[in-house]
Amino acid sequence: MSQPCLPIPRNHPNRKRRRHNSSKEDAASNDSTPAATFDNIETMDATEYLFRVVQQAKGLPEIFVAGEDNENFKNAPAFDPDFVPIDGSAASLSYLLSKRTQLLPPPSIHHLPQDCNRWMDKSIANFESLRRYLSTCKEEGIGGKKTKRLAFPAMKDQDGWLAFCLGRNWNGQGQSDVNDATSSNMVDNETTASESTATENSIPLWKRDIPEKGHDPWVRIVLQIDQVLLRRVLSHVGHFLCNDLDDEDDDKKDAARHSHALKWMYSLLARLDFPIHRDDASVLYQLLKALTRARSCLVLPPPAETNTTNTTNTPSTSNNSEELRTRLAQWNLLIVVIGVFFEQGGAAANLMTCV
Repeated sequence: MSQPCLPIPRNHPNRKRRRHNSSKEDAASNDSTPAATFDNIETMDATEYLFRVVQQAKGLPEIFVAGEDNENFKNAPAFDPDFVPIDGSAASLSYLLSKRTQLLPPPSIHHLPQDCNRWMDKSIANFESLRRYLSTCKEEGIGGKKTKRLAFPAMKDQDGWLAFCLGRNWNGQGQSDVNDATSSNMVDNETTASESTATENSIPLWKRDIPEKGHDPWVRIVLQIDQVLLRRVLSHVGHFLCNDLDDEDDDKKDAARHSHALKWMYSLLARLDFPIHRDDASVLYQLLKALTRARSCLVLPPPAETNTTNTTNTPSTSNNSEELRTRLAQWNLLIVVIGVFFEQGGAAANLMTCV
């Protein structure tokens, strides 16, 4: 007989050790042991209390069988067909059934490149080559502290980074801060040297030499961005693209700015290290959904009518079929890079397959 794991009182009959025990003796000793009760636990020490708990547990059957005529089941309320879920359940149900959470396939074969599988393999191979090239340049010191570096906006300054990447007029309202500050200090078309110097010093360094359409994603600029800052810039550009793709007002869109933002996103993804953070995965998945939605809404002219345009309900602003096909090619490239290379699709095989 195995010894109890808990200490028991000295005067207890099981306190004595027996060298030769048989099953009959164990059964007899268990029958002779009085049932453990909890009449008065105030005068009971912890050891005695735990011993009685163990004794009661041993007396319970291993399997409990419920009776056939259980009144609790008979009196159970029936299903109410007029049941209305609470707000949280309704919101979850609306989210799960919403079409905006789906990754939509291309609507026709004209929205895909010819020999799609070969094109996908070649696109991913080119993307991997670009990542290796950037890694080699980084090891050689390009974009390091010993090279010529650009001033960057603050990490969380979303408007500043969009102006840096896409130009001051990225939202259609930007103006040159240098010209505004200079014109405010001019009196009768004249300004003093001290006022001009004070004006220039009040402008941040990163705002002084921004091109009209923003900086291009050159290698030295992309390599100057470390991984922490890169993830933040990726979020800024990703949110801009999602809003631009979901914007139904075609008149306010700029095709050149949209294409420039796609180039920045491709360049940032080429520098993004593995494993990606869950926040980055969420941004990429949101962008992937926006890209597939925009592609599914894009109406292309038939191949035989390349000179005519039919862009009703399209997310682009141009009626030129060549421009539409160029933008479609950029969307497909990002869909392949995000959905296949970064494995954000979930159903990546359906991203480049017609229904």
